[in-house]
Amino acid sequence: MGKVLIIIVSVLFLNSANLFSQSTSKYDVQKYEIGIEEFMGMFDGIFSDNLIDEITFNLPDELTVVNYSVADFTGDGYLDVGIVYKDKTCAARTFKVILLENIENRSFKKVLELDANWRDTPFDVGFAVEKNNINIVFRRNKNWIFAIYTMDNNKLKLLREEIY
Repeated sequence: MGKVLIIIVSVLFLNSANLFSQSTSKYDVQKYEIGIEEFMGMFDGIFSDNLIDEITFNLPDELTVVNYSVADFTGDGYLDVGIVYKDKTCAARTFKVILLENIENRSFKKVLELDANWRDTPFDVGFAVEKNNINIVFRRNKNWIFAIYTMDNNKLKLLREEIY
């Protein structure tokens, strides 16, 4: 019973933007997607122009951003970036998740890239940062995947992955 409650609370927390949706049409999804130029513009005032360029260098040329997070998941005091996006290489109902570590506000290093499936809505893919860990939630076939990562000796390490 405890695991079921954890799943429900996690899903509600990570997908609060579409909390009470019964179904999601293509139009509903598209109104939450943003292009790369608009997305990069959101970083004005958060990161320097050089750091914004560094983020761009780590992404494909043509993509649509579905979700993102700016938080210090590495625990070094610098804001890191997590992005959920789709590009022309993504299969149906699949997004890519990329985590970028901020290296002393000088550059970004890609520390994780994975394919994440969604089943019911595109908002099945999400993440949250807590206590220097990043929690990524997505679907793999019919199962929910809850993966928790942390930085260990300058490398991203999977702490725990639970499958429901």
